[in-house]
Amino acid sequence: MDEADKDHDKNLMKLLGKSRNVSLKINGPNGIKVDPRKVESMTTMPPPTSVPELRRFLGMVQYLSKFLSELSYLTKPLRKLTEDEVKWSWIKEMTMCSRKCNSVK
Repeated sequence: MDEADKDHDKNLMKLLGKSRNVSLKINGPNGIKVDPRKVESMTTMPPPTSVPELRRFLGMVQYLSKFLSELSYLTKPLRKLTEDEVKWSWIKEMTMCSRKCNSVK
C-alpha cells in the first residue's frame, strides 16, 4: 500500500468517525431506504383538524418524495385544503390520501 492509499484510508476513517458522532447516515450498498421511525411518526399522527396541522403533516410527508414519485399527485387534495379561499373540510378522500402517503415502508 503506497502513501496515497494510506492517507486516503486515514481520511476516510476520520470522516466516518465524525459522521457517526453527529448521527449522519451514509448510503449503504443498497442505496437509500425509508427511515421506519419517520414513517411511524407519520402513521401514528391523528388526522389534522386545522390548516397548520395539515401543513405540519405535509411537511413530514415531503420526506417521502425520494421514495414516492407520485407524491405530488397523492397530496394534491390535501394541499388544496391549505389555500386561503378553500373552506376546511376533512372528508373520506382526505383520509384515503393521507393513508396512501403513509403506506410507504
